[in-house]
Amino acid sequence: MRLPLGVVVKDFIIDGAPTYSISLVGLDGNVAASAVGHKRSQPGGILVQMPNISASNSRLYYLDGDSSVMFLRPDGTTGSATTISVDSNSAAVFAVSPDDSRIAVAVITFPYPAKTRIY
Repeated sequence: MRLPLGVVVKDFIIDGAPTYSISLVGLDGNVAASAVGHKRSQPGGILVQMPNISASNSRLYYLDGDSSVMFLRPDGTTGSATTISVDSNSAAVFAVSPDDSRIAVAVITFPYPAKTRIY
């Protein structure tokens, strides 16, 4: 499938089923590749809705559970990119550079007052 591709995330909200799906979709509306990830838990029992995907020039990265960052390529290949250190009272968000060489991570710890660690 030719680039560019769009991203569709289904069942992202924490409530409900334990998994969500991501898809890379072409301009013609056809799905190039899909994957399923486990939803994050609720840190400290608090419903926290934060982004769980990041796209580079070649891959879509998504959070599987609380700490596993996975990737999906347009050809359907999936794999593990990294693991983020997160405790049970925290939630992680991340962004990957366009060339896949770097990842920025923020870990937010609850309850109030929330603390943020960026690396």
